[in-house]
Amino acid sequence: MAGNGFAHSMAAGDQSEAMIALFGNITSILMEVILFP
Repeated sequence: MAGNGFAHSMAAGDQSEAMIALFGNITSILMEVILFP
């Protein structure tokens, strides 16, 4: 689901939006690793 936001932002051509989405993806992955080892 998080990947969709990143793809949508890239398609929109908004670099800052893409960076925010990418940061969200990384945060989600880190949270999953920390909460569900």
